[in-house]
Amino acid sequence: MIDFKKNKRVGLLAKLGRGKYDPKIVEQVRPAEPRIERALYLRWVRAVFTLWRHRVAAHIDPGRHDQRTDATPRALLNVDWDTLVDQSGLNDVLNKIARSLQDRNSKYFEKILSTPPPAVGEQAQRIAAFRKSNIELVKRAGHDMIADLNDTLSAANAKGLRHEEIADQIQDRIGVGERRAKLIARDQTLKYNASVQQTQAQAIGLNEYTWSTSHDGAVRPIHKALEGTRHSYENPPMTNEDGDRNNPGEDYNCRCQAIPYVALFADLDE
Repeated sequence: MIDFKKNKRVGLLAKLGRGKYDPKIVEQVRPAEPRIERALYLRWVRAVFTLWRHRVAAHIDPGRHDQRTDATPRALLNVDWDTLVDQSGLNDVLNKIARSLQDRNSKYFEKILSTPPPAVGEQAQRIAAFRKSNIELVKRAGHDMIADLNDTLSAANAKGLRHEEIADQIQDRIGVGERRAKLIARDQTLKYNASVQQTQAQAIGLNEYTWSTSHDGAVRPIHKALEGTRHSYENPPMTNEDGDRNNPGEDYNCRCQAIPYVALFADLDE
């Protein structure tokens, strides 16, 4: 049984619950954003697409282009994207990200409670699901990129253009694929972090939270309006124009955080 009253930080959470929404208090108890984990994922994206760009450049370089056959430039489309992703170490990267977020959130709750939080079951299964879903998303983005490249090359061939003449178009299509992969990296890391936070909070009996934004110019208006409001995980607020209801971090690329609310102190005097 966690004795909440023994911890000063939980007292700060209680102040938030009683309407004392001081930004200084918020920053003392606000969970850390998964910046390190996002950076790790994005580094993988940049590395893989840099490799891909080098392969493409080798095929469209005028000095290396074989004028006798059209097969050389198209060889880049024959590279198995699934194999490339599997051999690039994404599975290990995602495993590190997931475990890092598990550890980070466990330490956060231990810090605000002054006691180790109870173990949360099925961690291995959740990490495996995170890895699987992200690998599928990245591979799908890669397949779409290759399809775009194929369309670009086919259109060039129909016009009788040399591949080096459309090099910029080819690089642009690769850029679209890279930007999509970066969005996946950001969005999925934030979503998984939010899921871990919710699971850990509910494991110790904290089912309500105070909504906290990132307090910068990138916060969308609907989320900014939620700043300082209290909600439960079972009944999240509306977070977009489509009427979807989400907890912090669940909406697309949402960097908001859920500050645990300790109802034990809600009716106590200062």
